[in-house]
Amino acid sequence: MKKIYFLFLTSFLLSFTAVAQGIPCPFPTPGACNPPGASGTIHFSYDNAGNHIKRSFATSKSANQIAEVTETLVEELEEKQEDISLLDYYPNPIENELTITWAKSINTHVTSVFVFNISGKLVKSFNPSQKSQELNLPFQNIASGLYIIKVLFNDGKQDVFKVIKK
Repeated sequence: MKKIYFLFLTSFLLSFTAVAQGIPCPFPTPGACNPPGASGTIHFSYDNAGNHIKRSFATSKSANQIAEVTETLVEELEEKQEDISLLDYYPNPIENELTITWAKSINTHVTSVFVFNISGKLVKSFNPSQKSQELNLPFQNIASGLYIIKVLFNDGKQDVFKVIKK
């Protein structure tokens, strides 16, 4: 949930900063820099040395209108939450063992984990239990180098990340 609010706050501030400064929108989604119902003025304050010390947003919208726009943006971010990685893995770089953890969901679970070398050759594969939320991958007998880990979920989604074996 913290990721959602962080993303919301970051995108909200970047979008208004971009619009206020005439910078092209940094987001690929159409309308991301001009959220629906968002209009107002950004004011920047500077100290005597010219350092940016404050940014404020002034709008003529009512509290209900602002809440409505915020709710819309939060809903859009929640829909896009699927793009955020569902996995945690550690340590990286690896000495002996890589631990992969994931959030347990009613409808989603990890079905397969594949370890590929940098050439794309399959080194190992694992099929964790549906009930598990963690998988420990042994790397003791694997040569040092860069490896690609591919995790498949039962709903067809996948996550891919790189690790280094010392």
